[in-house]
Amino acid sequence: MEHGSSPAPAFVGIDVSKFRLDVHVRPTNAALSFARDAAGIPALVAHLASFPVALVVLEATGALRWRSPLRSRALACRWPW
Repeated sequence: MEHGSSPAPAFVGIDVSKFRLDVHVRPTNAALSFARDAAGIPALVAHLASFPVALVVLEATGALRWRSPLRSRALACRWPW
C-alpha cells in the first residue's frame, strides 16, 4: 500500500454458530472470533467499522443466520450483503 492511500475494501465471511461468530477478513487474512452475545456482537460491529467493507457474507446452519441479532445490527450498519 502506498503512503496516504486508503485501505482496500474488505470482504468479510462470518460463520454463525450457537455461541460464537468466527470471522475471516480478506484481503488481510485476519481470522477472529467473537462471542455471540450482548458483548461480542457490538465488539464485532466496532471492529468492522474500523475499515471499509465491500461485502459481508453470513454462513449458518438453519435459522441461526436469520434470527441472529448480528443480522439486524449489520443491516443497521448498511453493510452490503
